[in-house]
Amino acid sequence: MQHDHQLPSTTHTVEMDQIAELNSGLGERDPSQAIRASLLGLQGVELTSGSHGNLSSLPGDAVLVRIYFDGPPEYPYLYGHFRTHPGDQDSLTVELHTDALRKLSSLLHLQHVWGSG
Repeated sequence: MQHDHQLPSTTHTVEMDQIAELNSGLGERDPSQAIRASLLGLQGVELTSGSHGNLSSLPGDAVLVRIYFDGPPEYPYLYGHFRTHPGDQDSLTVELHTDALRKLSSLLHLQHVWGSG
């Protein structure tokens, strides 16, 4: 589900900074150290959007490409874009929740705070 919010260019939150750091870390990571859905505990999660053949859930070997958010910046909805093959232009999208975000931050050696606990 997409939540259309127009953000003023001055909007800035801790969450937005953390998302930018995650995307930067993903972009700098060596392809041989790709972060797969299974590392984040996301294998089998229902797809929010995207399709690849008959897939309706995320395969464990799908590689995380980037994170994006939608909704209010103070409490954004976070999504991960995954690809099943390096050359794919289409992505498989799933919602990201606290556990996966904490694992991702740890894998990228980032000290982020996700969730309330």
